[in-house]
Amino acid sequence: MSTGEDCAAQPGRTLASRLDYLFRTIRNGDEEFTHRAVARAITERGGTSISHTAIANIRNGMETNPKLGTLTALARFFGVDVAYFTRDAVAEDVAAEVELAAALSRIRESDEARTLVVRTRGLSDSGLRSVLQIVNTILEMEQSGPAQRGTAGPGGGPAQRGGPAGPDRREP
Repeated sequence: MSTGEDCAAQPGRTLASRLDYLFRTIRNGDEEFTHRAVARAITERGGTSISHTAIANIRNGMETNPKLGTLTALARFFGVDVAYFTRDAVAEDVAAEVELAAALSRIRESDEARTLVVRTRGLSDSGLRSVLQIVNTILEMEQSGPAQRGTAGPGGGPAQRGGPAGPDRREP
């Protein structure tokens, strides 16, 4: 099982949102697990028989009080503590672990990410804080969208508004 790329969303406070979070972030290769695949795997492991419909009903909030055995089987399938479904602190810990697993997966898959990690190995704590500040700045810029960042003008600098002809004049 791997983790999805977008792990920024937190699991939420409801049983449905927490189960949905697991489906969206803990992946079957590049794809989301289907309700049928999860039900089949849980049933094949023995102990608990569960239908894909029951899983869907929990995930979409139609079933809000499933049996403990059902929650335990779902937790075991996704590799989390059953308390994930009922305790906020455990849900937050799971979200942090999923986020870390996604980051580690990205490092394994990306030459650039691996190089960045290797190159930071010899840095002091102060140097690491500086790299983190730079990364955070870049993230903020990329997340702000092109409208707030402006577009690159000639030579890679910021685009000039109005240009030499002035803002109200049209060039011939």
